[in-house]
Amino acid sequence: MKSSKLRIEITPSRGFVLFRKTNGEWQEYYSIGGPIQKRCRICGYPLAENQNCNHHKGLEKLKFDYSVYFVGYYETNFNGNPLNIFTKRIIDMRIAEGKKYYDELFLILDSLFKLISKKQTITWGSWVPSRNKILLKVAYNLLLRNNINIVKPDAIIKTDYHLDRISDKRNYVLDKYQLRKIYNPQTSQIIENKSGIIIDDIMHTSHTLGRIFEIFNNFNPKCLIGLIFSRTGKGKHNLYLKYPNIPENKK
Repeated sequence: MKSSKLRIEITPSRGFVLFRKTNGEWQEYYSIGGPIQKRCRICGYPLAENQNCNHHKGLEKLKFDYSVYFVGYYETNFNGNPLNIFTKRIIDMRIAEGKKYYDELFLILDSLFKLISKKQTITWGSWVPSRNKILLKVAYNLLLRNNINIVKPDAIIKTDYHLDRISDKRNYVLDKYQLRKIYNPQTSQIIENKSGIIIDDIMHTSHTLGRIFEIFNNFNPKCLIGLIFSRTGKGKHNLYLKYPNIPENKK
């Protein structure tokens, strides 16, 4: 899969490998998410042998059909600096600088979407409510270009962006995201008994994604799929992800 200046290959050994054209020749740019020895079957968190996963609190109580896919791991040091190029791209996406990486991020997520769509038929899609313009642009255009019915989250979800964060993440997301009492009846027709995909940038404890799944499940979908840019890696993140520091020597 490629654009005019970018192309991507998906390999068993190295995961997603991104190339860019320089002086008329394709050169490897960076790779994302090669295989790991063991990962949680529910949320993809990397695990040591015989280790149980305690990092998907937001998904543990869900009783309906769902699955979660992500591109690669979001990893920083304890000062918040990225440990790989893909993590830096996600950081850049969450701040104003990220606008220049739209084509790159779109190509990466679209590649994963096409892999998923080969396994099951997806007819509608949405995204986790956000004010991040580049995430919204990637999500909207991915659904549009793949001929997927778009359900804008604010059509059914009332979001409180001014709510203060609390240590009880479950109660926080319950208060922040609520099902609207009034919505277009056609929404039910789009979602009911059909598989849909929900897009987000980062999954940490999965409380947010689990809450959005719960709201969409009110419309009786056949299956819900989480399409996530990155999953946080081993123990390098606080309960709430803050905008990390960006090194002065940027690539």
